[in-house]
Amino acid sequence: MDGSNPLALLFKAFEIQIHTGWSQAAALTFLLCDYLHNFSDEVRYIWPTRWSLAKILYLTSRYYGILIVTIALISDRHRHSIAFCKTYLWVMIFGFMSTMEIILNIILILRLYALYGRSKRALAFFSTLYMIQLAVEIYTITWVLQLSVQSVIHPPLPKWTGCVTLAVGIKVGKTIAGWIPALVVSTIFLIATFWKLRQTFMGSRINHSHANTGERFHIVSPLLKVFVRDGAFYFVLIAITQLLKGFVTIYEGSLYTLPTNAWIWSMYSMAGSHMLLNLRRSGDRGTPTQGIALDNLSSSETGAMSTIRFKSVAED
Repeated sequence: MDGSNPLALLFKAFEIQIHTGWSQAAALTFLLCDYLHNFSDEVRYIWPTRWSLAKILYLTSRYYGILIVTIALISDRHRHSIAFCKTYLWVMIFGFMSTMEIILNIILILRLYALYGRSKRALAFFSTLYMIQLAVEIYTITWVLQLSVQSVIHPPLPKWTGCVTLAVGIKVGKTIAGWIPALVVSTIFLIATFWKLRQTFMGSRINHSHANTGERFHIVSPLLKVFVRDGAFYFVLIAITQLLKGFVTIYEGSLYTLPTNAWIWSMYSMAGSHMLLNLRRSGDRGTPTQGIALDNLSSSETGAMSTIRFKSVAED
């Protein structure tokens, strides 16, 4: 951001600080409402199971997001030293936000690994894609944070709370470029999910000439439907959130990304926890889902795709 007019920059930073507080309060309210709405299912489908990678990922995704937004909201209600704010920015953005994204992508990769019959090639391919994305993001976030930390100032007004950074020197184009790999990789993950659905249609022995799309979809395993539905829905949800953040950055400047951070954390938290909880819900309606690895994914003798069964890690 251009720092040629320090006074205008201060007024803008003060305005954005107020908007950030409102945004954080709204995001936390949204997360808590979602949490309370799904709490009974969490108690039923998650709590009784033995500890597994899926359970750890669910609990981390669910409660870590609430914790981060709460910390941000409380922190922005107090005045802090410059030294504290410099550390706080690194922890909140590089630590907390990056951790939330890593958790979500681990869930996405494990879902695809399960969907593709625990194929090690599929796991290696999707993991490599994400490692490339992560490398670009780490470089971009590090660059942005270094400039943000350098422009941290002490709040100039008595009632101005929170950590204040003027984000001087941050180039919008470079920031946007850091987000592109995330959208590309997420799109590939979504296409891979739909490709498996297409393989199911093509692999069934149903007479396609006499079956409409609805009839074909009816033969698909309920769990595969959940995979496709959740994969598409949460891809769109997160993509829209990221695109809105990008548009705000382009048209209003880097400082305006601050109010959007709480919603990014919230979307990551909700997407990760719901994708795992919905699989457990679906499994309770006839398909055991105690873990995250598929036992099989093949066609039955009648031509319909056999039920996707998750390997249990909690069976006695």
